[in-house]
Amino acid sequence: MVKRALAWAGGTVLLALVVASVPLARAAHQSSTASDVGVLVAFAAFGGVGVVVAVRQPRNVMGWILIGIPVCLVLNTDMSAYAAIDYRVHPGRLPLGPLAAQLQPSWAPAVVLLALAVLLFPDATLPSVWWRRSVLAFLTLSAVWMIGAYGIATDTILLHKIVVEPTGDLTTVNHPAGDWSWWGVVEGIYFPVLGISGIAAIARQVATYRSSTGERRLQFKWGMAGATMFVIGAVPLFTESSSTSPAGRLIHALAPIAVACLPLSIGVAILKYRLYDIDRLISRTLSYAVVTGLLVGVYVGIVVLTTDVRSEEHTSE
Repeated sequence: MVKRALAWAGGTVLLALVVASVPLARAAHQSSTASDVGVLVAFAAFGGVGVVVAVRQPRNVMGWILIGIPVCLVLNTDMSAYAAIDYRVHPGRLPLGPLAAQLQPSWAPAVVLLALAVLLFPDATLPSVWWRRSVLAFLTLSAVWMIGAYGIATDTILLHKIVVEPTGDLTTVNHPAGDWSWWGVVEGIYFPVLGISGIAAIARQVATYRSSTGERRLQFKWGMAGATMFVIGAVPLFTESSSTSPAGRLIHALAPIAVACLPLSIGVAILKYRLYDIDRLISRTLSYAVVTGLLVGVYVGIVVLTTDVRSEEHTSE
């Protein structure tokens, strides 16, 4: 009962943070595009699935991980915006500015939780002692990295040297120096380790899928389908794009839908809801993707042709 209450509380906190994101971004003079709103919806999908899983299977840590990822990411977004409002628009005169600076590095635990989600899917079990020791070593390094990020923020607040960038990030965290220069070294080690750990986790999941049968195999099919859609959506969404073409804008706007496929597929796999539909869903998705691609191609072609005709008319005049 207590765990269920905590799950609903986590979902409520996430909803409040999501609702506050858009007005905070506008107050901080940060642009809020359709894709930004789409990202918030995708984060809400993570949290919603996490709440359902945590309520239905409170002992499965995957539910709590799915709640923790978006809470940390949206908290980082909101605190960065508030820090920018306080220290760039109103030079340190607003209340709770130091608290926003303290919570701003909340992206760090989100990174760790996302790695754990890949590793522990679907039932948070590890196959051997070697894997358990490897995960323990990874979590130890992650703890040092996270403590360093929050430690820099704390030290910056105590010394009254809070300086934030236009994005709301603490300058001292992005550019550690002096007594905290060691954290830059740790970060330089951490991300390669994170990449290697992610590749190893994916390889383990693929190996488990190949050796599994029946319901277990269907679970991994759902997980891999969602992960594939996540990667397809994350590439355009989390990379800077200067494309102004209709196709580029459309892809950027639809990317959050692909990102949201990951938590939804994880939820279906964990709760074992209509697992048998995965093959039909994949075939239909491929068909719809081909049709959508053709429609987008025709639309872009019409737009380009119309633009060329208009430019020729203006030239002749």
